[in-house]
Order: sequence, then C-alpha cells, then structure tokens
Amino acid sequence: MGAEFTQQVNVMSDALLKGVTDYIEYEKFIHAKYEVLSGKWTPENLTEIALKGSHTAGVMRNVYINYVRRHRLDIRAFWDACIKTLLMGLVWMPELEKHFNDKTFKEAINKTRFPEWTKIGIAGGNWAKIKRMLEEIEVDD
Repeated sequence: MGAEFTQQVNVMSDALLKGVTDYIEYEKFIHAKYEVLSGKWTPENLTEIALKGSHTAGVMRNVYINYVRRHRLDIRAFWDACIKTLLMGLVWMPELEKHFNDKTFKEAINKTRFPEWTKIGIAGGNWAKIKRMLEEIEVDD
C-alpha cells in the first residue's frame, strides 16, 4: 500500500477526529469516561457514555458515506483510519463491551436511536460486522 492509501487514511482519520471531538458535551463525556473507568457506574455516567457512543457511531457513518461511498476512497483505508483515530486515540473503550448487558448501561444504550451502532461507537467491534452494517446504509447519491 502506497502513499495514496496512506493519504486516504489520513484524510479520513482527520475527519473522524474532528467529528468525535466536535461534541457539545465533550468535557462532560471525558469526566464520565474517567469516572466509569474508575468504577463509578452511575446512571448519569453511563448515559453520557451511551450518548457519546451514539455520536461517535454517527461520525463513523458520515465519514464512510462521504469518503467511501461518495468519493470512492478505499474502505480498507476507512478501517485503518478508525483504528488509528478511535482505537489508538482512546475514543473506543473495548473494555466496556463486556458490560453492555448491565441493566443500567443497557437501558442507556437502548434509549439511543441506533443501539447497535451506539455499542460500536462505545467499544468498536468486529470489522466484518461493522462493514456489513455500513454497506446496509442507504445513501442518496
């Protein structure tokens, strides 16, 4: 993979980073994130995590639609951008996936518009599943 692929990764990584940090309640989310990771599982903290997960998933879908579908960038570059920005940038919290069935967390996640996407926005997930979900998105060209 050459310079063009790396450039595509960087373009989509920049778009992901801008989108996930351009969040009106970003400071509130950061506080809730560290509280939850410190063991303070309050309904308020879990709701913040779920709302930010929903936002992050929306950013992922928008970047995918704009760059992969509309501008025909390589879908593999999109995934590399997700790993670079969301996993390595500590946006995704894979350690929370095992808690998705916790009653309070599950309720918070299920209150979002797209609960399955919210889970991905919180913890990432399996690329095959994410790719399938992305490909199912209907786009007006």
